[in-house]
Amino acid sequence: MRQVHRAIVVMVFFLAGAVGAPLSMAQEQPQGITVFVAKKIITMDPGWPTATAVAVRDGRILSVGSLEDLKPWLESAPHEIDRRFADKILTPGMIEPHGHPVLGGTSLTRPLLSYLPLPSPYGAPFPGIKTATEAAAKLKEYVAQAKSPDETVLAWGYDVIAMGGKHLDKTVLDKVSKSPRSISRPTA
Repeated sequence: MRQVHRAIVVMVFFLAGAVGAPLSMAQEQPQGITVFVAKKIITMDPGWPTATAVAVRDGRILSVGSLEDLKPWLESAPHEIDRRFADKILTPGMIEPHGHPVLGGTSLTRPLLSYLPLPSPYGAPFPGIKTATEAAAKLKEYVAQAKSPDETVLAWGYDVIAMGGKHLDKTVLDKVSKSPRSISRPTA
């Protein structure tokens, strides 16, 4: 009886494997390839900066180039040529999950009070401010450069922690200027 039981167990595992294998193999078969054709595809790869076709399977790019370049892919799997972008220019989609466009568009173009040295697209690199006294002096410079005495001066990057916890309070700022001013600080 014990041998018969073992034989049945072995047979069940064998049948499960025989029946289950084609099912799992069918699930692992890759889906067809979609080739998007475009007037121009900007690849962001300096070695191959542009293309006219991109092969995609399961949401992943397989290859870029011309339709001729993609021939090995097209001969190896079922495929579909999608020409909906034939008269368009395609660029890579950048997924940026935490942007601050207003910060970049306003603050980063303003005079700096950053502790860290920073490059500047508008001129010489910013050397960095190491003390609250240096920050107040730099603010005086920015106020002197303003087009009118009533102009609001908006500076960016003052880091209270890097300045040893020293805030630029009303007393300090009143010595810099009587006109409106705003100092933005980086936050974590």
